[in-house]
Amino acid sequence: MAFAAKGENPDSSIEQIAERRVHAVLQADTEGPYFLVGHSLAGLVAFEMAQQLTQQGREVAFVGILDMGLDTPKVPANADDATVLEYLFGQQFGTATDHFRSLSPDDQIAHVADAAVKMQRVPAGTEREHILRYIELWKANLRALSNYEPKLYGGRVALFKAAEKLSFRYYSADPTMGWDRIGSSRLRVLNIPGNHYTLLTNNNAQEVSHSLQLCLNQIGSEW
Repeated sequence: MAFAAKGENPDSSIEQIAERRVHAVLQADTEGPYFLVGHSLAGLVAFEMAQQLTQQGREVAFVGILDMGLDTPKVPANADDATVLEYLFGQQFGTATDHFRSLSPDDQIAHVADAAVKMQRVPAGTEREHILRYIELWKANLRALSNYEPKLYGGRVALFKAAEKLSFRYYSADPTMGWDRIGSSRLRVLNIPGNHYTLLTNNNAQEVSHSLQLCLNQIGSEW
């Protein structure tokens, strides 16, 4: 998930990303209540937006997080680009980090572009300029993720976990993917079909929509 419009610099923290989007939300709706949903890194952003809106005294009725954990291994703040890119693309990266560092800039970009297409992060044939932009966004987003420390939160949170695991993604034994750290007794965990990249495609998207609707229907009950 990328967070910057064309011509903008990537935000350096989850808090900054969320603050910009809270501002946009309040321009559209100053009353609330607010229903926030995000996939992958956007799930963390949605959660942080809920934190910021709540701190302003506004009502957040629901936060939905699609397949994003708080227990993902972090990248050191001083990690170089090769380390960050290998982390992002895992086994799809296709070469050892030291070898990647020895490649020319053009070969590095070609390597990343190939991995990104295989993981369906970009369409085949994406132009070099856009690949470069995506790389900068991915690096900025990963570093923002690694620096994020969520605060306690007592509101409704639903975690939607993709049932299909991918060999190049990290999975812990924690069924809440680390979200029990926020201390909410209103945390729910739901399994949904697909993997991290296909859960919002075709029939999987319909299942996600159905699960979301079930959660929304329960707002106002004991949840």
